[in-house]
Amino acid sequence: MPDLRVRLEQLRGAAWRAAEVIPSLEELKASPDFSLRAGTAVAASDVRALLGGHSVQVWREYLGGVDPSRHLLWGSSAAGGKGDPEPFSKEADDWTHAFADGPEPWTPTDYQRPPERDRGETEVVLSATRAAVLAELLDELAVRLSPGLRSGMIHYSSYDLAHFIGERFWRELTSHGGF
Repeated sequence: MPDLRVRLEQLRGAAWRAAEVIPSLEELKASPDFSLRAGTAVAASDVRALLGGHSVQVWREYLGGVDPSRHLLWGSSAAGGKGDPEPFSKEADDWTHAFADGPEPWTPTDYQRPPERDRGETEVVLSATRAAVLAELLDELAVRLSPGLRSGMIHYSSYDLAHFIGERFWRELTSHGGF
């Protein structure tokens, strides 16, 4: 394997050549070419600045005005055609209404036949293990949403867990009328 310094210089050269062919944001806005996203032009400009020895902003929020102490890290409302970050209070209201519309949790003492969803029965059946997992997830969410707490970037390796929670686990939980 070549020397790391040599590899770094090769990488720097390749990054410079790639960033060099991307127009600046101003040039992109002035041209009728819609094949390139504005974020790509900004990223290329950042690469050129970094390789030129200048510092650049490490992170840019997708929506302007996001305050992690007051807003969710996901979701936005498009009222008035403009995306605004979702405040915690709105999400809390949504959850409150969702829980109020659903049935109270209960543990059967005798055998209960499984709900028949095709007949409109909407009970969600969770094992004790899944209920414990859900409780842990909600505890973790509560800590991360604590006002003033900065959680930092979430590593890409958490994608599989996020996919499981967002797709399979959430589908089971939201299959009753309250959600």
